[in-house]
Amino acid sequence: MDNSSAHGDNASTTVVPVPSITDEEFNCPRCGYSLRGLPQLRCPECGLLANLDQLRAARELRSKPLFEYQWRRRPVRSFVRTAWLTVRPWRLWREVKLEWEPRPVMIWVYGILSLLLLPVIGSASGYGYWLFQLSVLLPIASSSISFAQANKDVLRELSWMINFLPDYIEPWLWGTSPFCLFLVFHYLGCQFYHRSLLRFRIKSGHLVRLVIYSSGTYWLGLMYWLYWAFYSTYTLFNRSGNSLPEAAIINQGISVTITIGWIASLIIGARLYLQIKRGWLMLLSAGLFALVATFCTYFFVIQLFERDVLSVINN
Repeated sequence: MDNSSAHGDNASTTVVPVPSITDEEFNCPRCGYSLRGLPQLRCPECGLLANLDQLRAARELRSKPLFEYQWRRRPVRSFVRTAWLTVRPWRLWREVKLEWEPRPVMIWVYGILSLLLLPVIGSASGYGYWLFQLSVLLPIASSSISFAQANKDVLRELSWMINFLPDYIEPWLWGTSPFCLFLVFHYLGCQFYHRSLLRFRIKSGHLVRLVIYSSGTYWLGLMYWLYWAFYSTYTLFNRSGNSLPEAAIINQGISVTITIGWIASLIIGARLYLQIKRGWLMLLSAGLFALVATFCTYFFVIQLFERDVLSVINN
């Protein structure tokens, strides 16, 4: 009798563990409180009821290397990583998946930043190498120039550059504006195929991603400054009399390479990313429309600008 009562007392005091909804490590999206081991995904700190599928999807996206996902945590590293992917379309469109929910605003931010930073990086690297050549390589190649004289020339060039730096801002903006217009017109040109977009259920975010990342082959334009550095150094130390191809010829070759890379990226992206066999026809025709629209718009703006300048001069 005593044993049964004792057994009943033990049963009544047994603590049944409450099963947790997940043993994965998640934090509350609102306050950052750990949700691991809780019977439900309601944060005891702020009261927010989280969704397990959304938490897993958000964690998966945070691990992606693209700038659109990592711009808060690793802005520089993710920007460089995205730029490096865009110049290799065969790798880009095998890595980026349709299941990755696009973030169109940050994709546009990446595209505009790329267009603005490309000439700055190229010019800065080219000008920096030219100063290095003037201060170090030139005294080595020529016995008539001392290091002290070369350093004076470098300081004079730096002061001249600093004084005239504001004058380069307007040409820099004018030079990048046609490429920005091209991206916008390319996206708008794809909207002419509205029925096809609806048929294949293509979201606008996926279209923005394809347009912006495919045009990332313009980073190959940095090859022009690399060739210029090699050409100037070769000319400085050349004693054999052999000449290299002119920079203008190399520049044309680089432009052709960028164009071919852009077309290849559109074709590969349409097949691997959008998974539409003839989607490249839509993208290329929209690209041709963008080229014509950009040229006409830019020519029209220049004509208006010249007319206003002439009217001011005449008055």
